[in-house]
Amino acid sequence: MSKTKLFKSLAVLITAPIALSMANGTARAVTFSAPLIECGAVSLPAALSCGNDPLTRGEGSINDAGTVAVSVTGAGTSETYGVTFQPPGSGTPISIGSLTTGGAGNGNLEIKGFFQPVGSAAAGTIVLTRGGQNQYVSGVFVPSDPNHAGPDFNPGLIRCADVNHPAALTGCGTDTLKSGNANIAGDSGDLAIFVHGAGAKQSYAAVLRSTGGTELALGTVTTDKKGNGSLLKNNVVAATATASGTIVLKRNGDQFMSGFKVSAKPATPTDVVSLLVQCGDVTDLPLPSTSCGTDPLTTGTSEINANGQIRVSLTGAEPSASYEVFFRPLDNPGDVDTKVAVTTDSNGDVTTKFLTGFASGTIGSGSLVLEREGFDQFVTGFIVK
Repeated sequence: MSKTKLFKSLAVLITAPIALSMANGTARAVTFSAPLIECGAVSLPAALSCGNDPLTRGEGSINDAGTVAVSVTGAGTSETYGVTFQPPGSGTPISIGSLTTGGAGNGNLEIKGFFQPVGSAAAGTIVLTRGGQNQYVSGVFVPSDPNHAGPDFNPGLIRCADVNHPAALTGCGTDTLKSGNANIAGDSGDLAIFVHGAGAKQSYAAVLRSTGGTELALGTVTTDKKGNGSLLKNNVVAATATASGTIVLKRNGDQFMSGFKVSAKPATPTDVVSLLVQCGDVTDLPLPSTSCGTDPLTTGTSEINANGQIRVSLTGAEPSASYEVFFRPLDNPGDVDTKVAVTTDSNGDVTTKFLTGFASGTIGSGSLVLEREGFDQFVTGFIVK
């Protein structure tokens, strides 16, 4: 496919959702997604002052609910990186959290709903720091072989005047913008910018602005009488080049910038409800008989809610017996004591209130086990009739 046909296809793919969302009277989500690249490799718009930690691959994103997700592969081994969002120019960065890598230099950070409330908006780049230096930044690297390309640089566009994190920006224009987005392809360095509902019959100078304020001219976005316009340009980032910064559209000041805008509240995590079965009855990957007790059980359930609290219900278990609740991780390195205790009545029944179990921020994979007298009595599972 020729570049011209590719750009036409891209224009249809990007503008169609914008037109549909406006026809339905709904706003299109303005999100941020970009590869993470070695800070020291950046050459466009200008080289940066950086550390020299390695990086095989990385990616950072911020969705319309303000959730931040960052991952690195082949970074510094067993290191802790500060994650920030850096406004364009030399503005004060927003501290998000920290990411710790393992022995292979791999690590992840996800914070749901970090940017709230609804209406929060920021422009800039994701930056990972260590040892007082920037190590990785969001941007795009175009390899010599397109088959080895990483993700596209794909942020939304917001009004400069709407930015409110960490603070409002100065020098902003007052033009309207219903929706817009930018894309630099990771395999070719081709640029696509689209705006909808901007200033009518206006020309916007598009630039890539580094964290230090240096600008690279990208071209001109010219709008029609409805304020719709686009810019399609080949090889804005050449093969083997690396770019990082904020895309800015200027007309009588900064009008629009690449970033994100929070338009939704984070989804409430779903409670995890599991059936409890007798340890000795398990037929799929059964435990050694010496590990299981023989307590009876008619029915049982366990529940972990969004606050990490645990609730247990037992019917027909051992009467007047005390059970301790443990968490057994997926790879079973050893049980974790949740400090939750369950005591049945004279009929062997009990339904607890929600009791403190897991600390905020915990992400676990495994099963709950109820133990008594040193044996596994009941475990989370299922029964196929």
